[in-house]
Amino acid sequence: MIKVLVVVKGEGRSPGPLLEQISALPGVLSMTETATNRDLVLLTLFRDSLEEEALRARIEELTDRPVHWEHVRSSTRSPSLATWKNLARRQGAAEGISLIT
Repeated sequence: MIKVLVVVKGEGRSPGPLLEQISALPGVLSMTETATNRDLVLLTLFRDSLEEEALRARIEELTDRPVHWEHVRSSTRSPSLATWKNLARRQGAAEGISLIT
């Protein structure tokens, strides 16, 4: 599998319909819009380079904004478990709930 981090530069402009258009594309795992620059940061996943090139072509058809592709060497979700546990503990404490760990 091929993972690529894709940044569609926002240049401070609203993405408008681009949000929905990109989120509907096969291969896009997640999409985040940044607050200041309005960049769209996509995490994508492909079986092969043909799927990758198909998505690249489709994004280039949808926007005239600069697009940066960076192949992912490695990634992990391990830190997210600790983050979610910490957030749950703090929220529980704020609501007077003791959580079992």
